[in-house]
Amino acid sequence: MKPFKILALSLILIGMSSCENYLSEVPDNRTQLDSPSKISEILVNAYPTDNYMEFAETMTDNVFDSSDLNKNRDNNTASYNWRDITEIGRDTPSNYWDACYDAIAHANQALEAIDKLGNPTSLNPQKGEALMARAYAHFMLITFWSQRYNPATAATNLGIPYVLEPETQLIKNTNAIP
Repeated sequence: MKPFKILALSLILIGMSSCENYLSEVPDNRTQLDSPSKISEILVNAYPTDNYMEFAETMTDNVFDSSDLNKNRDNNTASYNWRDITEIGRDTPSNYWDACYDAIAHANQALEAIDKLGNPTSLNPQKGEALMARAYAHFMLITFWSQRYNPATAATNLGIPYVLEPETQLIKNTNAIP
């Protein structure tokens, strides 16, 4: 019984010791975008990292029999017949959707950092790249998942969520592009 009491007392003493140094550190390793080089580094991720070729090619008249019938046969058949691809994996529509919004998030973080630094002209190349990368990702999302613009139905066919600022809350009312 004595070793149990010593162990319990030791655990209590350790638990009551100061955690001030541990808790005063930043809890994660997020980059503080406070210099032009860090902004340039985050822009590397401002482009979709997934690919749309596999599902887009079979939706076009550019499709042909490659004689490799077992490779992604179900996904290719679904794309060819314009049915939803339910698989979640590399080079699928759901992954490309996520990759585009991930790229948009990185571009928005860079734009916010540039704005916080006072929009110096020395950061114009980074600002231009961030704006271009964000526009490209939105364009690709619209290309695959929005209907053609029609002024008569623009109020009801809202398109995709158009994100212009970093997201800091889980569910947010966003604008949409028709």
